[in-house]
Amino acid sequence: MLVGVCSAVIVAGSVTGPPRPSPPTPPTPPPAPSWAIVVAICCDSPGAVALEPFWDAAEQCDALVFVHPTTRGFAVPVFDEHYLWNLVGNPMETTIAAAHLILSGTMERHPRLRVLLAHGGGAVVALSGRLRHGQEHVAAAGPPPSRPADAMVRRFLFDTVTHDPWLLRTLVEAVGPDRVLLGSDHPFDMADPDPVATIRAAGLGDAAQRAVLGANATRELRTPTASRS
Repeated sequence: MLVGVCSAVIVAGSVTGPPRPSPPTPPTPPPAPSWAIVVAICCDSPGAVALEPFWDAAEQCDALVFVHPTTRGFAVPVFDEHYLWNLVGNPMETTIAAAHLILSGTMERHPRLRVLLAHGGGAVVALSGRLRHGQEHVAAAGPPPSRPADAMVRRFLFDTVTHDPWLLRTLVEAVGPDRVLLGSDHPFDMADPDPVATIRAAGLGDAAQRAVLGANATRELRTPTASRS
């Protein structure tokens, strides 16, 4: 699993004035993220105790954490056939990461944590009822949470890379139009060649379409809305 963290930083600005200016006022930190850190988690599961400081820091600094598969997360021979390591392996890895964050209690312990899942979240939405059933009836799934797994699934953000307008509409209906952000996977071979057309073909309705096309990203990336004259 790859985890990208978008973090806001203070960008110093220049100050102009008379030849002998007074000390400048410290600049206000911009709301938009200014840089990113990418961390490969190869040994620990995403909800492991060892990674708790990472999630705590991400929550405290209001970072948007992007979870993307490593692309080679399963050492199983069948994944070397028919491009399955990408077609199935990538969304499977995202699914496992999301499920682990739920079942380990990581999402519950960090109520303000913002996590964006690649590839439409893999299969985690389709499995949300199964995860809830496991929590309710199987002790090995983990301690009972304050909120069921299907509610926790809707805490995640999702990109639009589903490669199918019907699937995209189903995702939006399941998690809400405010939880899905435009994605492309460009420049890789599994990229959506026209993500805007895919969103428009999904028949989301005007308000939901505007949210997915850009309003959600503006909100989650803390990007200031451009002023209009």
